[in-house]
Amino acid sequence: MSVRDDAKLNLELAGLFNKDSDYEGMIGHAVMKLVNTHLDEGHSGFSHELTLHIFNKVIKGQALTAKYWDYKKAEMEKFAEENMGEPWKPELIKEIIGERP
Repeated sequence: MSVRDDAKLNLELAGLFNKDSDYEGMIGHAVMKLVNTHLDEGHSGFSHELTLHIFNKVIKGQALTAKYWDYKKAEMEKFAEENMGEPWKPELIKEIIGERP
């Protein structure tokens, strides 16, 4: 069975295409679009793992570089100062933008 077929079967067995699932089955279709795009790019082996690792960080807003991390932390600190009246807790910063590379 191919990676594409495995992914589809996995999503089907989890009920993620079902109309009575979260978001009426749209999650299964959205994940399959991501799977298809990734596989259509021709990724396998190391490029497959590296692409997924970087994609997961980027989509979560986590820093790939110290420069980006510093930028996002400064942005968060400004928001906290203007809106919250107290700074972010360090563990929350880590959860949102990851560890500083």
